[in-house]
Amino acid sequence: MASTDTQSLLVKFDNQVAGHDTLMKMATDDLMVIKPCEAREVQFYEACHSHPTFCGWIPECYGTLRSSTASELHLLETSQDSVTPIIPTAEEQPDAKLPDDHVCLENILRGFVRPCVLDLKMGKNLFDHLADETKIDKMKLNAKDTTIESMAMRISGMKVYDTTQCVYRTYKKDFGRSFTKEDIINGFLAFFFPSSTYGSMGKQETIDDKEGNPTQRLPAKKIRWIIESFRDDLVDMREWIAKTPSLELIGSSLLFVYEGDRETVDAVWKRMLEDDEPAEENEPILCDVRLIDFAHSRWDSQQTKQDPGLLEGFDNAILLLNQCMEVQKSEKL
Repeated sequence: MASTDTQSLLVKFDNQVAGHDTLMKMATDDLMVIKPCEAREVQFYEACHSHPTFCGWIPECYGTLRSSTASELHLLETSQDSVTPIIPTAEEQPDAKLPDDHVCLENILRGFVRPCVLDLKMGKNLFDHLADETKIDKMKLNAKDTTIESMAMRISGMKVYDTTQCVYRTYKKDFGRSFTKEDIINGFLAFFFPSSTYGSMGKQETIDDKEGNPTQRLPAKKIRWIIESFRDDLVDMREWIAKTPSLELIGSSLLFVYEGDRETVDAVWKRMLEDDEPAEENEPILCDVRLIDFAHSRWDSQQTKQDPGLLEGFDNAILLLNQCMEVQKSEKL
């Protein structure tokens, strides 16, 4: 049976707002995103199964995928039967970097019509126990004079949708690096209120939504509900993480997502008022927030105290969400 090149079945995931990895997805389905990784990241996801509460705050992991080797491709091409190459597990090769290994993760943006996305890097420590001096110096330099130093968090990237102008605005890494402790609130306000003057601030790339129709901005009470939901989730995460010192998160991010399509927001809101039951699978929701990026994270049973820098980042993120609601009220956003 002749083989089909797996790469030809994959396309670029075009909603990535931060990170060095090139995320991909299946060309025929948006169920999952496919991310390059090393074996230890797969090990981290496997260990998470022992912590069901934490699993609710991260993308579901569906396993791994890798490119076929030349010998495997030859075997597939010459075989008359369907052949599935054997992929070593993390247990079989715990310290090895598997060739072209990728982890298949839940696509958090699935179901959103016009997702607004913010990647918030968390914690002051951005290098793990395996980093050499060159890596440590590089990461310290990257954090210098940014809100990583002053607030243990930094906006890594954003993508928002302006309903009034039917445009997507994308903010790259430089946008987040430009903020100080005193003005980072403006970045959060640009995320939640893209149709306001905050939305047009800073360096950004805009893309017209050719299929969109201009509408009024998202209703204030619905945006406030979204912000409150994010805040409440972060409070729960922070409390659990503080009580779980064995969890070492390094270089991880919070990924905030909310629905930017006015018609969908109104429909979901109506459904929520009429039905107290949780949304069914694939049913549109207003917002979601997850922890992502665990290439440098681990579970360490010897650790007896949680990283204070990580907790500081959560405290400041919660504070900023509360400030967003205060500004919304005072400025009638």
